[in-house]
Amino acid sequence: LGARSLDMALLSDRIARLRAAAAACDARALPLIVVDSLLPRQRLALSMDDDAGLALVRECVARHGGCVGVHGVHPVSRGVNPIGTQARIVERSGSKVELVGERRYTLCAQPVLQPGGFFVCELRWARPHAGSASDARAAEELEPLVARWQQLVRAGHERERGQLDALLADLGPMPSSGDADERALWCAALINPLPALGVAFEIRPAVLTADSVELRLQIVRGALERSIAHLDGSRPID
Repeated sequence: LGARSLDMALLSDRIARLRAAAAACDARALPLIVVDSLLPRQRLALSMDDDAGLALVRECVARHGGCVGVHGVHPVSRGVNPIGTQARIVERSGSKVELVGERRYTLCAQPVLQPGGFFVCELRWARPHAGSASDARAAEELEPLVARWQQLVRAGHERERGQLDALLADLGPMPSSGDADERALWCAALINPLPALGVAFEIRPAVLTADSVELRLQIVRGALERSIAHLDGSRPID
C-alpha cells in the first residue's frame, strides 16, 4: 500500500507539472514597452510621464491584471528583442510605476498600435526547460562563483550600503541546480541588477535570446568569472 501511495503521488505530481507547462505555453496579448532587458524577479522603476505611457498603465491595470510586456534591444541586430518578459505593476504613484519581472515569452506577430498611442503584442510563453544532467552539473558549479562574487561585492563595491542585501531580497533564494535554466536566469539577474552595480558586462539580452540551457549557463559562467577578475583586481574591466 505504501509503494502504491508513493506511485500515485509521483503520478499526481507529474500530471500537475504537465498541466503547468501546458498553461505556460498558451498564447495571449499584452501591452508592450521597449525600455530595457528585464529578467524574471528583477524590479524596474519607470516614470510614465507622456499620454501614451499613462494610457498604457491604465490599460494594464484595467484589462491585463496589472501586467505589461517589457523588451530591450537584441544583442546582435540591435533592433527590438523579440524575447520579452511579462512584468507586473507592484507599485504605482501618479506617473511612477515599479515593475517586477515574472516570465519570459516570444512575440508571435508584429505589435499593433492602439488608439491610446501604445502597442499591444501577441505572445507565446517560453517553454520550461529542465535541462540535462550535464546542465545540472554546470549549474552546480556556479554556486562557489556566486559566493565568491558576493564576497567581493560586499568588500567595497556596493554603490550604496545594503544594495546587495536588497537585491537578494528581491530575487529570493537561488534556484536549485536541478532547475538549471532558472538558476542561470537568477545568476544573470544578480550580476546585472537594476539599478546597475557596474561590475559585470551586460548579459541579460544574450541570456534572454540563448536557445539552450547549456548556452545560457555558459554565458552566465563567463560573465561571473570575468566579473570576479574585475572585482579582485586581477583583470579590471576598462
